[in-house]
Amino acid sequence: GYNPSFDDVITDAGFQYVVVSHQAFEGASVQPQYGVYSPLYNPVRPLAYFATDAQAHRWRFSGRSNPQFMYREMGPMAGLLGSDAKDSANSRHTQRGFIKDAYSPHDAEQAVITQADDFVQSRSDHLTAIASFMDRPPHSLLLIDSADLGHRWHEGPEFLEVFLRAQAVHKNIGLTTPMGYLAQYPENQIARPGPVLAPIDDERLTPWLTPRLHYAASR
Repeated sequence: GYNPSFDDVITDAGFQYVVVSHQAFEGASVQPQYGVYSPLYNPVRPLAYFATDAQAHRWRFSGRSNPQFMYREMGPMAGLLGSDAKDSANSRHTQRGFIKDAYSPHDAEQAVITQADDFVQSRSDHLTAIASFMDRPPHSLLLIDSADLGHRWHEGPEFLEVFLRAQAVHKNIGLTTPMGYLAQYPENQIARPGPVLAPIDDERLTPWLTPRLHYAASR
């Protein structure tokens, strides 16, 4: 979530940039020329805004032939599908309710490689196409919840390793940090992102939470 009234608190605390959702850029005071693929600058404060890339957030479902159905079933998904912790350690994700297929570490490893390679290539193709409309390389920001790497996804750490190794040898994409990108491309558009309410798992909480967020922002 984000509200423009947060900016004073953020900069007073010494932060030089903040990450917001792509919806905040969609509601910016001035339409971002390059969308989420380039940062914005605050009009009056020394603060930069980076937006998450909605396309990149589909990384969990990239790959061919539904690779996630090769992965070990664990965490909240196991409970939703009716498996207890013991059963989920030896079964893989399926779409057949309570009927579970045996988990194969080899098949899961191959699925990780397929998914990571596919993700790197798809991101490369997407960013290369966007770069033709920009005066600088596009910046695609991806947030990965730590809960996805191990707690909910047993093979998550392996996916991250394969992804990092694959992009390291790829000629079209590379890794950087927000501050690294700002150092390389210090001139950016000036605009203020629009306010965005953070996603809530239970929509029934929205009427209760919204006024309290506005009150907190006013403080």
